[in-house]
Amino acid sequence: LVILLVEKVSQEWPAYQGMLAAEAIQPCQPGAEPGKLGELRLRLIHFLERLQNYSSSQVIKQISYEIPLYEELAILYGRQKDFEKALGLYCHVLKNREKTEEFCRSYYHLDNTIYYKLLKMYQSPPTLEALRLEKFQLTEPKPDMEAAIDILIKHYKHI
Repeated sequence: LVILLVEKVSQEWPAYQGMLAAEAIQPCQPGAEPGKLGELRLRLIHFLERLQNYSSSQVIKQISYEIPLYEELAILYGRQKDFEKALGLYCHVLKNREKTEEFCRSYYHLDNTIYYKLLKMYQSPPTLEALRLEKFQLTEPKPDMEAAIDILIKHYKHI
């Protein structure tokens, strides 16, 4: 089911990409894309977060590097306990602090150093190559000291 949804999202992506290129629409958050693509991505994200009976490595192999399904990849990397890649995507690609902290709350019971890893991710981010994300067309991560200080203030007990 999950792989089928990835395939359907991949089929819908070129139309969305065309609308972006024609400046007919503005880029939006995952799942908020217009039409069928937004519905499919919301469903895919929902299933990735809740279903247990799928192989995250098989799903990752199905995701094309031309289609930026970064939130989906972050969820999958979290499932594989590859927290550095997941945090790298949440912090420096999606740039969504709320989702990043939600991710840390979800996985703290498995890795009680996850907030420390998050702090390090903001202070001195690894390269795309170190995160094994160099195949994606992304800019190199830069330190975000404001976010690092915010994490220290909010989660100092967990660091």
